[in-house]
Amino acid sequence: ARRGRKRAAAAPRPARTTGLRPADSLREDGPAFRGEADVVLCNPPFNERDWGHAELATDPRWVYGHPPRTEPELAWVQHALACLRPGGTAVLL
Repeated sequence: ARRGRKRAAAAPRPARTTGLRPADSLREDGPAFRGEADVVLCNPPFNERDWGHAELATDPRWVYGHPPRTEPELAWVQHALACLRPGGTAVLL
């Protein structure tokens, strides 16, 4: 920018509704998006003690077996895989 030249302020954009809300993705995950995501990016809460082991025992996402109570990381891996469409990519931080 040149000295002494002022930039016009950008006009405020109208608010948009995203439909996003805080939630427990393991417990409140509905089947609506399963198998439809091209990419899943998540930073799961590793070593969480109360991740829903008992209440999610028969969840259809556990195609590789019910994750152990002491390893919630495996639940998040299977959750991410269940959300992907064939050929999709999952990245867990």
